[in-house]
Amino acid sequence: MLALIAALAVSFVYCSVAVSQLRTLNGKNGLSIQAQNAALAIAIAVHFIICGYQMRTGNGPDISINNISSLVAALISLMVLLNSFKKPVLSLFIGIAPFASLALLWSVTVTEPTQITVHHLTAGLATHIILSITSYAFFSIAALQAILLLVLNNKLKQRHNSWNIIKALPPLQTMEHLLFNMLWTGFILLTGAMIAGVIFVDDLFEQHLVHKTTLSIAAWLVFGTLLLGHQMQGWRGKKAIRWTLGGWALLLLGYFGSKIVIELILQLPSSS
Repeated sequence: MLALIAALAVSFVYCSVAVSQLRTLNGKNGLSIQAQNAALAIAIAVHFIICGYQMRTGNGPDISINNISSLVAALISLMVLLNSFKKPVLSLFIGIAPFASLALLWSVTVTEPTQITVHHLTAGLATHIILSITSYAFFSIAALQAILLLVLNNKLKQRHNSWNIIKALPPLQTMEHLLFNMLWTGFILLTGAMIAGVIFVDDLFEQHLVHKTTLSIAAWLVFGTLLLGHQMQGWRGKKAIRWTLGGWALLLLGYFGSKIVIELILQLPSSS
């Protein structure tokens, strides 16, 4: 019951920040940035505590899809908050809040049919898991940034009825620069996760891992091609947005798609 009350409080803060950012984009007064940052810092800390509590078992950490979804949501929220001190990215909470709130509430209210525990969590395997989750978080932020860029591009074509939103958002060039910063960070982390997987995971192409591994490699190639195209050919704009969303969709299918099929549909043991 205590976990549920805490989760509801955290969700309320996330949604309040999202509403405040939405009001700002529409030219209305919202909560001060200082108040939003302070509330988010406390809420995210509580979110991580709830994640630790929900994942703790006597046989090792439970990495079932509901717990991992909540952990990814907490990590995304933390990264956006930290980046907001230097860059204008707090508006991303408009998209993050619903996902983070639902993921958190799912983790504390729904018991998965199959508990997925890591019985022998070695340092190498922990490195692979942490790098995988962190890279996915960065790519998720990049995907949200790409969607925001797409919205801004469309609003610029309808300037007469979108002036408040255009004024509230940072310049297009700044947003694109942030997008590629996120992509580079996610790409480096994903590369590290794949290397750690080859070294420390017994068989990346076992039946329950083959889809995740194949789609992760495909996503790595998509992001690598995009970053190379940006460096060599100056890819940007809608092309960069399409490639970013395409790579993120592959990661989404590779990780969460495979876990949904294995854990919720087939109810088989899974791996990170």
